Amino acid sequence: GNVYLPYYRCKYVDINDKERFDEVIAPEFKPFMPRPDEYYEFYRLIDKFPAVPFLVPGFAYLLLNLGKLDKVTHIFSTGFIFLLISVIVGIALKLIFRTERKIPRYTGTIAKYGFPSMHSLTAIGGITFAFFINPYLGLLLVPLGLLYMYSRIAIGVHSDIDVIGGAIIGIILGLFSGLYIMKSLYLPPEVELFFSVLFFVAPILMTVIELKMRKW
Repeated sequence: GNVYLPYYRCKYVDINDKERFDEVIAPEFKPFMPRPDEYYEFYRLIDKFPAVPFLVPGFAYLLLNLGKLDKVTHIFSTGFIFLLISVIVGIALKLIFRTERKIPRYTGTIAKYGFPSMHSLTAIGGITFAFFINPYLGLLLVPLGLLYMYSRIAIGVHSDIDVIGGAIIGIILGLFSGLYIMKSLYLPPEVELFFSVLFFVAPILMTVIELKMRKW
């Protein structure tokens, strides 16, 4: 339950002024968190269960279109491919830039790096993709996406650059998925059905894994 102040990079030298170590340490202080406001707990809820607000509209869309299963499975299959690409691109960028978070949250994992914000990337990218499914659905989700972006800053786990950069990358991936993958890539029906199931299962598994990696 402890929270640490940002890391400090320290150099240790011997009597000959030769550098022996260059380690990153985090002195432990009393628990420190950004000052909460009346919506803070709601931001924490988004932080813990980011997939839920997007899976609910997904289930609703499925139920409303049960008579068009071929179309629905193709859309959800494309949605899973978008999610997979987003995770791969996000991880690759974290490894390239290796920016430290404002408040250390993970140890020994790729998730300890800040840029880009994966919540912002997948949320805004998913909303961009939703416009190609139904423009009204996309518009309905825009406020939720903006709330996701702000929540990452409000609870102190990402900087403005992490969030804005993640959103821009998400828009690019969402456009690519809607313009090219959904319109051009048609897989065998059984594969699209399998990917459609993964569209709902993968975010939940990813959330469980990510929660286990957190220090707080």
